[in-house]
Amino acid sequence: MKYKNKLVIAMVAIVIISVAIVNVVDLNKDYTLRGTINIWANENSYDYLEETAEKFMDKNEKAVINVVKVNNYKNNLEDAITSGDFPDIVQLNSQYLREFEEKYKDSTAIEQNISIIDNYSSSFSKSRIEEINKDDKIIGIPFTSRPLVLYLREDMLKTFGYTYEDISTWDQLIKMGQDVFEKSGGKIKVLNAVGKDYEDLVSLLVMQAMEETENEDEIKTIINEKLNELISKNILNKDENGEFLSRISSINGMAELKTIEVECEWTTNNAPAKILGSNRFYVSEGDNLVAIKEDKKTTALKNEFIEFISTNGKEDIDNIKNGKFFLSFLSIYNSKEIEENVNNFKGNSPLVVMANIAQKAPSINDYDMYFKICDEYR
Repeated sequence: MKYKNKLVIAMVAIVIISVAIVNVVDLNKDYTLRGTINIWANENSYDYLEETAEKFMDKNEKAVINVVKVNNYKNNLEDAITSGDFPDIVQLNSQYLREFEEKYKDSTAIEQNISIIDNYSSSFSKSRIEEINKDDKIIGIPFTSRPLVLYLREDMLKTFGYTYEDISTWDQLIKMGQDVFEKSGGKIKVLNAVGKDYEDLVSLLVMQAMEETENEDEIKTIINEKLNELISKNILNKDENGEFLSRISSINGMAELKTIEVECEWTTNNAPAKILGSNRFYVSEGDNLVAIKEDKKTTALKNEFIEFISTNGKEDIDNIKNGKFFLSFLSIYNSKEIEENVNNFKGNSPLVVMANIAQKAPSINDYDMYFKICDEYR
């Protein structure tokens, strides 16, 4: 009798386990990414996001990803939110993202999958993660970054008796600039300070000043002193048609310099240090992917696609090499392709230098203050 009871119990257990296994299998079959999401992209990232969406849909046949190129981004987005008809995912730079979160936190759902950063924490720099950390909450997923470098025109430097190896601090750059200004008869002010180059110069000076003090007035005093010195000593070129042989810039600078048709030779270097031996690694604000529409039916799809974008860059290194953007996912730059020569450059590839800076740049103590001060000078 006892044997029969044990047999019955065993058979019941087998049935229960079998049913559970079948249910798990059915659940896995039912877990298919499906739905439609709309993404707004800017001009630089549209082609990349469109290509990535196509690859994602090839692997997920029931998912539809619509990528829309949007001009006048800020105004169109705010109009869309006011009307209640806004996209699922948007691309926002870190400064506007902070303003956006504060202004629209009650009318949008900035829902982020922190697991993306947790799972790939080693491939996002600490400074880049801090950039989208507001009030101890992650409000976006890093998409692009802007490591700041000093581009130097080596062929022109040599004609004045210098080489890129002579320039590692602000004092060295200023001394060289004064010499070049005098030898060129006042024709060449060595450091470009027009358009985006001026904005990047300001970003660098703000970050360097913030390393010295947390007091806003003292930070501005340090910036003013440095700008006045650069102007008074004829270092800054503020003429769109003026000659120069250096610029503080990022990936956009590489894109411009490599397409110059006149024979030239540039090097990519770390930013000038305040003093010999001090920090030379700085990263200006980048863009982020932000899920802003609350729809539980497409939450999984949005998270999976954002993760796919963040981890798919190895297959799209050509999009980075053309200089449209510098992706924040650092493992992409383990590729040997980024070491290849770039037209009009000598020495280390600009992408190698920028990847190193992105990895090593320290975080800014107060990003809100940083953005506020940058706005006052730009």
